[in-house]
Amino acid sequence: QDIGGPVSVNGSFYGPLQFRNIAKPVRFQSERTDLRVEKVSGQLFTDLRELTGRNLVGPISLDTRSRDIQLEDFTGELKLAVDRGDITLRPAQATLARIEARTGRGKIELALPDAAKFQLRATTEQGEVYNDFGPALKSDSEGRRATLQSTATQGPEIVLTTDRGSITVRKDTGAPLEGAPKSRGLPEEPGRRPRVEKY
Repeated sequence: QDIGGPVSVNGSFYGPLQFRNIAKPVRFQSERTDLRVEKVSGQLFTDLRELTGRNLVGPISLDTRSRDIQLEDFTGELKLAVDRGDITLRPAQATLARIEARTGRGKIELALPDAAKFQLRATTEQGEVYNDFGPALKSDSEGRRATLQSTATQGPEIVLTTDRGSITVRKDTGAPLEGAPKSRGLPEEPGRRPRVEKY
């Protein structure tokens, strides 16, 4: 918490890890996860079941095996891959950057600003797509495969892929994200450094 320089954590940690207000790049690497964030303006929490982050500055890169992912109010490019787990994304209201998110088995939910410009390509090999954004998106399906694609040709590219699961894209109304995991993060206690345990 409140670190002015870069932070690097290496090792197989089985307890919770939490980062708050880190001014320089953060890197967490283990046998199951490789995470890189340019800056943590808010907070980042991870344990064996989930990874949640708010007010992160990209580029953000995450490759992990089995976790539910929830990222809110992030800026900059995002590249995310998880073998198994749900992905819930709500980028900040500022200008969007490129987003690439993939899960082998799990659903994806993306909330975008109403006036955002983007080029979306969303594909599920076995599942359904839900367009809650409006006429800016067009859906199609063939057998078990379904796609959702934007009609516009301007803005950053957004690529969403799941091998098995649904994809939902909707307008960001500020309401809680339906796919958001229930956080098991450490309590918010300003001035207290979170305890990190290694087993």
